Amino acid sequence: MASKNLSTKNAPGQLLAKLIANQANKYRHQILSVGTTMIVVGHAQPSLAIGLFQPTQQALSCMFAGGAGGVASPLLTGLPVVLSVAITILLFGYFISAGVKVVNALGEGQEVTQLIQQPLGVFLVTLVLYIVQSILFGSAAVC
Repeated sequence: MASKNLSTKNAPGQLLAKLIANQANKYRHQILSVGTTMIVVGHAQPSLAIGLFQPTQQALSCMFAGGAGGVASPLLTGLPVVLSVAITILLFGYFISAGVKVVNALGEGQEVTQLIQQPLGVFLVTLVLYIVQSILFGSAAVC
């Protein structure tokens, strides 16, 4: 007896989505840990100047450094990096989890328009924030 999913018109796409969803569920923790490690390593090397919120991080570092000749505490000087890494890791984890949820729904043959709306909105807001902070702070690391 044929199953309900195999009798639909999109059966090959659903089978591929199920396969991807199974692998994504199986290796979700590994994907998150490798991505988190890469984000932390990328932020730990200031010479690379990579990061989603790098211009804001540089501006906050200048602000917390106490001005041109001021002395700041080590806690305050490290705060911008910690904030930037934390926000980036949270966004990365959110997009991975949302992607796995969407692929699972596709594999089950469900309607995914409601599942896609929120991650798409978060992506667009993040894109606007990235553009605005790049315009406001630029890419020059000058205090």
